[in-house]
Amino acid sequence: MDQKDFEWRWCLVGNIIDTRLYGEEHELKEGTKNFSPGTKVYVNRSQWGDGGDQLIVIGKPKDRKQYIECVIRRDFICNWRLQKVYSPTVLNKIKNSKWDWWKNDNASKNLIKYLAKARNEDENQNEKYHYNTIKDLTINIEKISLSEDTYNRIKNQLNLNKRQIIKYCKNKILDNECNIYRDGRKFYCEVENLKIVINAINYEILSIEVNK
Repeated sequence: MDQKDFEWRWCLVGNIIDTRLYGEEHELKEGTKNFSPGTKVYVNRSQWGDGGDQLIVIGKPKDRKQYIECVIRRDFICNWRLQKVYSPTVLNKIKNSKWDWWKNDNASKNLIKYLAKARNEDENQNEKYHYNTIKDLTINIEKISLSEDTYNRIKNQLNLNKRQIIKYCKNKILDNECNIYRDGRKFYCEVENLKIVINAINYEILSIEVNK
């Protein structure tokens, strides 16, 4: 479908879930066939009369650098939100889609806000799938761990033993001034001159950067 060349668009945005149950044996798999856990996807409105169980998305797949447009199940997406899209790459992908995507009008904005709220509420009630959020990091603060390999790599930065580093990181993460955000499978925790990187799935410390 030839669509208008908008300078920006409203879009329903979400992230690919960390894990899903697969097959009769309920095998636990990460992400989806095309997308890695935490991948940001741009989600189109429902195109079929199935209640929105199957949705068209645009995202960057795990085995390619270029964005793709494909159909995935709605319950493989979480963390729904409204976003203004300015990316020329994404806008061009939408423009050349055969499907009718969101526009930059109030009708699109209001519908997306409604859908995001409703789907986040559904997600909170669905225990089959999970996506570790910033709130989960603080709730599960006692799960934070440090492997021996990582400890050997970062111990000289703080001059602390393994147990002391874990305690130090926990305190910094719980600091009210700590800026915590998530990108893909990692939490980034920034406070003062420190950046702590945490695995968003198993809460393992991956790195510590000290800016002097």
